Amino acid sequence: MAPVSGLAIASLICGIVSIFLCYVNAVAAVPAVICGHMALRRIRDSAMPTGGRGLAIAGLVTGYIGLLWQLATLSLLGIFFFTAMKGAGGSPFLPPHRVITSPAVPAPTFEPAEETPEAPPEVPPPHWKFSSRTPGTPPEAREVPEVVPAKPPLPRPGSAGPEPKAEDVPDGP
Repeated sequence: MAPVSGLAIASLICGIVSIFLCYVNAVAAVPAVICGHMALRRIRDSAMPTGGRGLAIAGLVTGYIGLLWQLATLSLLGIFFFTAMKGAGGSPFLPPHRVITSPAVPAPTFEPAEETPEAPPEVPPPHWKFSSRTPGTPPEAREVPEVVPAKPPLPRPGSAGPEPKAEDVPDGP
């Protein structure tokens, strides 16, 4: 049995894949066509009998079908795109050549609007930004939270603890 050309197998695989890929058939169809032609030339010119001529032809056929499918898809998408743009009022690449207005609706006029000076927004002072009091109360009337002294830290395990104060030490024996 004669060995089968690897290019013929690659051509057939790429051709089959090119038929089933959606919208990007040319990604696999071009290698299928190239590998198919290269396989047929190598099979024809080889001194030793090589198999795979049918695989190479099948890869060529499926590759060309994938290219035609891609070309048809792009053509239809282009036709739909330009038809839709024409129905929307013109070409996507050219500016509109006329403006259609209804006689019942007057054309818009562009007159400069009268400028009215706007007062700048009132910005509260920085110390009012995060207070919980109601707006409008002066800073003196706000409630100030009572300051609670911190408790002394607890002694660590294994340490002697804080030194006793003079008031805590008993007098004499």
